[in-house]
Amino acid sequence: MGMNELTKVEELIMRVSWNAEKEVTFYDIQEALKEKFNKDYKRSTIRTYITALEKKGLITLERRGLYTYVESCVEKKKYQMAQIEEMKKNIFSGSTKGMLSALSDVVSDSEKQKIKRLIDELDD
Repeated sequence: MGMNELTKVEELIMRVSWNAEKEVTFYDIQEALKEKFNKDYKRSTIRTYITALEKKGLITLERRGLYTYVESCVEKKKYQMAQIEEMKKNIFSGSTKGMLSALSDVVSDSEKQKIKRLIDELDD
């Protein structure tokens, strides 16, 4: 499916699509990239990235009249899980313990408490 091979711009486009929770036009994507991520890309540049995402099977394109609509084919959570698995495999040599240990160094105490509660809930 190609989820682990997204460029930064492709990932931003996917985030725009996920945040919209509906199909979006190229113009919608262009405006969201500008407003939310301070990225001012030309329409032709966006088309190049969208074509790549379509080839990877992550979005579908539908032409209606003058507009082309973009819709995500993969859920945000599924993408996030794939990224976490890839990070665990490549950065932490498959070690969940190593990954969680590294995470514990960068999360606040209040976040750690939330994580502990989540783990406790899993045990129930």
